[in-house]
Amino acid sequence: MRIKKRAYRRYWVYFWTPKLLLSLIAYLLAHWIDRWAWPPVLDWKQTCRLAREKLLPNVVWLQVQRLIHDNSHIATQFGFDILIQPRHSEA
Repeated sequence: MRIKKRAYRRYWVYFWTPKLLLSLIAYLLAHWIDRWAWPPVLDWKQTCRLAREKLLPNVVWLQVQRLIHDNSHIATQFGFDILIQPRHSEA
């Protein structure tokens, strides 16, 4: 069975385009982290590790905050208030 050209193009756009965009974003993030690091890291494995260590905690924290905000009505139903404040350092 022969695949029509339009169907193949549509398949390519919906299947490969998101993967290519995610790969480009990952490359740019790793490149920026590499340029930010001092001394410059010329090994991609070390650069990826550094990017993961610097960027992943922020992404996870933002997702946790969004999850808490979106589901705070559940805690309110049981009489709880969720309050997230920065910790004040004692000087």
